[in-house]
Amino acid sequence: MPYVAYGMVLALLFVAGFAVWTMGSGVPGLPIPAAPASETARTARALKLPPRPSEPEPVAVPARQEPAPPPQDVAEKKPEPPKTECKVDFNRWPTDRTDQAQAVQVLLRHLGYYRGTTNGTVGPQTRTAIREFQLAAGDADTGEVTEVLFEALKKKCAASAN
Repeated sequence: MPYVAYGMVLALLFVAGFAVWTMGSGVPGLPIPAAPASETARTARALKLPPRPSEPEPVAVPARQEPAPPPQDVAEKKPEPPKTECKVDFNRWPTDRTDQAQAVQVLLRHLGYYRGTTNGTVGPQTRTAIREFQLAAGDADTGEVTEVLFEALKKKCAASAN
């Protein structure tokens, strides 16, 4: 007897679930009830939308004063970057990749191409500095740390020290 009652309850739940599913899916032939106007208004109030902003009031902007043009002799001279003495002593190409990258970063910094940290991590700043040096030296700009690059940096550093 209890099994029959449970079966009837499950059958009613199935029919009710099917009815809800078909009404929401828009099955042809089955009417979709429209939401009452009061429900729509209640939903809009539940959203708690902020009020629409009114037209912004114009803000008075003070007139901008143009700076005086620089004197002619100052405008023609471009400030040169400060030159640092290249006192780096790298005798041979390091075997560790981190040490290789750090050696290249130090040399690039002494030559004025690199301003980042010399931590041995090759990132975008290091690659950009390598490319700038390679373009200035007339080499192919790869942006990679190589032994050829290391030797070129050492030569340039030694030449700038003299």
